[in-house]
Amino acid sequence: MKNPNGAPLIGVVLGSAATPGQADAIASRFGRCPFCASFSTLGNSTMGIYALPEYRRWWFDLIAKDPSARLGLEEAEVVFTDAIEASSPWSRCEVKPVLHPAPCGQDCRKCQYYGSKCEGCPATLDYRGEPI
Repeated sequence: MKNPNGAPLIGVVLGSAATPGQADAIASRFGRCPFCASFSTLGNSTMGIYALPEYRRWWFDLIAKDPSARLGLEEAEVVFTDAIEASSPWSRCEVKPVLHPAPCGQDCRKCQYYGSKCEGCPATLDYRGEPI
């Protein structure tokens, strides 16, 4: 998917997992997200930096409301910033819709937002958005 609006929305997700092992597992899954620029852990703490299109801002709202359901975190805070320049595979136009399920392990077709708010993950065969 191309970045039609120029600069992506940069969001930093700061979270806390139940254990350091769970934090590492979450980082491993979400580090493969096509919108993820970086995902790191320190003990139970996690930090993900995402560069995604503005129209997907709702995804950050879901993380803030229910970090357990979306990321598997006990708690999370989302901070938007212009102070960080970050790029993700999506913002570099490097994502190809070839996977199933999504890199995070979700099946887009079973998600309640698929087809309404979301056209699917651009890395999956279920992606309905604009071609790269």
